Amino acid sequence: MAEQTQQSNAITAMNIYQKLAKIRKQVEVVRKNKAGYGYKYVSDDELLAKITVFMDKYGLSLIPSITVGSTRVEPHSYVKTKAKKDGEIYDENVNEILVSADMIYTWVNNDNPDERIEVEWSLVGYQTNQEI
Repeated sequence: MAEQTQQSNAITAMNIYQKLAKIRKQVEVVRKNKAGYGYKYVSDDELLAKITVFMDKYGLSLIPSITVGSTRVEPHSYVKTKAKKDGEIYDENVNEILVSADMIYTWVNNDNPDERIEVEWSLVGYQTNQEI
């Protein structure tokens, strides 16, 4: 019990950079486990499962927020040349909705909530086959 209290006190005494370094060292290599659209990637679930256990252990929170006024929703249309099974070439109209915004991910030291690291980020997404 005393050893557990000592370990807890040592974690509480760490600054946010020391806690992030501990997490980085303890999270093993994350393998790409999904494929789609011609890419291999790590799923959100896989990544969160690896990291959140250590975020809890070291008392860190990660808070995402979208920068007010930065969200953009824009229609985007273009023509895509395709081929039928018989080799006939044709043009297909493609309508998409593009969404983008500026974000800030804020790391917070739960043991000292005034200690924070803000990381600027951008998000971009799209939805195809929308009627414009």
